Amino acid sequence: MIQVINQTKKSFVIFNAFDIQHFKPNELARESVGWEFGFEPMAPLVIHVGRYHPMKDYYNLLTAAKNILKVDPEINFLLVGHGVTKENKELTNLCLSFGLENNLVLAGERFDLPRLIAAADVAVLSSAWGESFPNVIGEAMACGTVCVATDVGDSAFIIGEFGRVVPPCDPNALSREITALLSDDNLRKDLGSKARKRIENLFSINQVSDAYFNLYKGRLL
Repeated sequence: MIQVINQTKKSFVIFNAFDIQHFKPNELARESVGWEFGFEPMAPLVIHVGRYHPMKDYYNLLTAAKNILKVDPEINFLLVGHGVTKENKELTNLCLSFGLENNLVLAGERFDLPRLIAAADVAVLSSAWGESFPNVIGEAMACGTVCVATDVGDSAFIIGEFGRVVPPCDPNALSREITALLSDDNLRKDLGSKARKRIENLFSINQVSDAYFNLYKGRLL
């Protein structure tokens, strides 16, 4: 995807690419992830991928999770990232204070993200600031997993019409959109399928490599 920034100066942005053969829908992922973490395979699953850092706004995420469980206590949450472990006392204490311990797993840093993301019903980005082009959104969309993200960086641009975008630091808005998607299987699956297509059409390795090739050949200038 090439975006014309300034036609006078003939400058362009070529966005990051996603490996759609690596990040892709996986019908077997749900069962395997359920067995690994003790989730009921039929229970809704929400995933968040991001290191433990103030920018990622885990307070926003966990407050939203608390709100969601008031509506449906069967929903599970899988949190993945550096520092997102039981050894993180600040994080575990927050989970305990919100009553999330029975519905939430702190999985730490993982190297099987395609499987984990493909197993989820909804992927969340809860960041308060600092994101530029959050790859985790594109990776989730490539897996056919619908995203709910805060409006930071290029989140809204990546998602387009095929997910939900909410204001930063607004757990009520975050929980509302996640709950709405989890309550409508047909809508969620439709958005997930279209999200995958958006990544294929705009952000695949082939699309982005073609953009570089055309730029080098002078075809974009």
